[in-house]
Amino acid sequence: MKKLIYSFIALLAVGCSFMACDNEVEEYDIHINPITPDSAAAGVYEGTWTRMLLTDSSTVEGTGRVVIESDTAYLVTLHFISEEFALDKSATANITYANKGFYYFNNSSTNDLKVTFYGSIDKEGVHTTSFVINQVENRRVKKFQYTFTGIKVADEEVKE
Repeated sequence: MKKLIYSFIALLAVGCSFMACDNEVEEYDIHINPITPDSAAAGVYEGTWTRMLLTDSSTVEGTGRVVIESDTAYLVTLHFISEEFALDKSATANITYANKGFYYFNNSSTNDLKVTFYGSIDKEGVHTTSFVINQVENRRVKKFQYTFTGIKVADEEVKE
């Protein structure tokens, strides 16, 4: 009988401790940016493309750009362009804020690149991206890894 009474008192003490909890939430300073990342990141980024041939790891550098166009909230179209490497591909990607910059990705290989890819724009505005694609060179299909590093030079594409 004593065991039953002690068990009941212990159960009552545990139950009362849950009732003593306060349901009020303290105020937190939460900042929600009213500008979606697709609008904030949109623009022309000029910089250096590094192309590495995967069969022998030889690398070549050239100039080029990445143009980011806002589609809808959290979705952008990226245009990867380098005249020197005959690179002119487009693809859509999801984009989000990350570490005071941006992060974008596309996990589908049904885009113009035919591969999944990702990229980021850091808090200093440096844009980097990398992907591996098959490309025809000298009438042969070769596998190249492209890496881009550049900065924003315009908020929207300059029409030529």
